[in-house]
Amino acid sequence: MSAFYDLWIGTQEPQKARLNNTAWQKNIDGKYYLSLPQNDIIFLCEKQSSTHTLVILGQFYEPVDHQKLLKNCVDYVAGATSIFDDPAGHYILFLFDKLNLYTHIFTNRLGTYHAYYRTGKNSNAIIPLTFSALNAWTITV
Repeated sequence: MSAFYDLWIGTQEPQKARLNNTAWQKNIDGKYYLSLPQNDIIFLCEKQSSTHTLVILGQFYEPVDHQKLLKNCVDYVAGATSIFDDPAGHYILFLFDKLNLYTHIFTNRLGTYHAYYRTGKNSNAIIPLTFSALNAWTITV
């Protein structure tokens, strides 16, 4: 049984999916695709504001207000604060800036959820699998 959540950022549906995962599903904004494990364990959450979407893959080890986390991510990226108050847990966060068309990625302190960036003919993708520990970095998609 797979426990991997795959996220594909781009307008074209990926051609392949992980064995035992669901078929790729386009999100409501049409900005990314998800392929989820076929089990009842949910490690995926999405929160939205008028200007941003926050996708959370993973789990927190403490109670976390997801709407407040969205605001914290937006404030950090905008430079309103120089300190990102990251919650304890095993996760990766994708912050989609709907106005400027940027994707910002945050991991927990140890980078235990990883991401690959792929660019190809007519498509870009960010796939959470393996990458070094990061606090935040930006990709234009």
